[in-house]
Amino acid sequence: MASKALEQLEIVLNEGQQWAVETVLKRTHAPLKAITPEHLLDAEFLKLKMKEIREFENTRKHHSLSLVLFFVSTT
Repeated sequence: MASKALEQLEIVLNEGQQWAVETVLKRTHAPLKAITPEHLLDAEFLKLKMKEIREFENTRKHHSLSLVLFFVSTT
């Protein structure tokens, strides 16, 4: 039964039926999320989370460099 439905969908898709195109896109591509307005609490949360991630990455890079320098100085 599903194979027949897919065959029929393919036929109307090839004919360029708008609803068929939308159906396929809904099932194969995730919809884009809305852009969060800057003044909302969600936007502030996202800004803080991105700052936290940047700081973590900078700390990780610093520790990696320190480890390399330590290793080089001990050999």
